[in-house]
Amino acid sequence: MLNEEMSRRLRSALRRDHGPRVQLSKWDTLATPEGGLEVYALFEFSEWEACVAKAGGGKHGRDACADEFRHGDYATAELAAELRACTLRGLVRARFGGAAGEGPQTRGDLEILSFRMLEGPCTLERVNVFELVDVDGDEELELAVDLTAVNPDIQFRCRGLYSEYGRQIGWYRRNLEAQYEDLRFSSWHTELLMSDGGVVVGRFTLEDRNHDGRVDLLLEEASFVATDDCEVDDDWWPHPIPGRIAEDELSPCDAEFRAKTLLYSEVKDEWVEP
Repeated sequence: MLNEEMSRRLRSALRRDHGPRVQLSKWDTLATPEGGLEVYALFEFSEWEACVAKAGGGKHGRDACADEFRHGDYATAELAAELRACTLRGLVRARFGGAAGEGPQTRGDLEILSFRMLEGPCTLERVNVFELVDVDGDEELELAVDLTAVNPDIQFRCRGLYSEYGRQIGWYRRNLEAQYEDLRFSSWHTELLMSDGGVVVGRFTLEDRNHDGRVDLLLEEASFVATDDCEVDDDWWPHPIPGRIAEDELSPCDAEFRAKTLLYSEVKDEWVEP
């Protein structure tokens, strides 16, 4: 279990790598045979602070980043506050070594084994899934990640009204290499009736599709423009849709549906197109 002392040490180590202060949003842990602890964490840090640090800090750094963060003609204090609230995020794998009689949470060595930056909208809205689990049935743990993030479109000067949401999914081996990753799995706006934007949403199912005893990945996608009689769920998937999707099937949203199945390859330890 990750206690406060370990969390502080990990945040400090990440700050040395990235410059700004780091926040741990979610984590999962795994005990090591040597008595230590392996930590897998989702971390965030301020995009503004990272820019200022990279530019050398101080007034010079802030001025340089203010120019970089301008958004078209909308260079207002309101805009600056929104942009400074944006965060960058990534995955880190770290190991706390065990110390005799003390355990990994005090004076054990801390080693950053690997990290991976994630792209996506401005600010993390919700962590749907973040856990170590044997997803593919190969008796090895993978890191399952499912995030929802939001990117306020503030050029209309109406915070949240035209916010664009994005959902990201990924399954990662323990060294944080991706078995499968989609950093733009879904995209939708909160007020589509007042905008020209469409919706592209996805959902997935993990199941043995070819009956070979391995877990495959079914990806489904729907695209549409919302109307008054279009009903969607919390992730903006249009419904109801009777049974499985078909090319000639329409929902009340007049959505277009696509689907593909990725089969698990034991040799490659990843999902591949058949």
